[in-house]
Amino acid sequence: MTDFAATKSQFHLPANLVYLDGNSLGPLPLRAAERVARTVQAEWGDLLITGWNKAGWMDKPLSVGNRIARLIGPNPIAWPWATPCRSRSIRPSPRPWK
Repeated sequence: MTDFAATKSQFHLPANLVYLDGNSLGPLPLRAAERVARTVQAEWGDLLITGWNKAGWMDKPLSVGNRIARLIGPNPIAWPWATPCRSRSIRPSPRPWK
């Protein structure tokens, strides 16, 4: 059985609020806020422009796309890639060697 109190404690929620909006990002996970703060300080603040390579930002569209591909179902042998783009849609990306 789910321990709802333990689950609820993992999110930032204002006191005395029941949040049932299913059309948003939802309540902020505390670990996400901590991770964003670390990323901003360490990867952006300390690495500056070198963060594109040292922190792996340049590869993020492909690594995130590969995770999405497993969810949306491209053929993992013939077409294993998906690339998130600057829109609300996801499209298969061409094979990198073509």
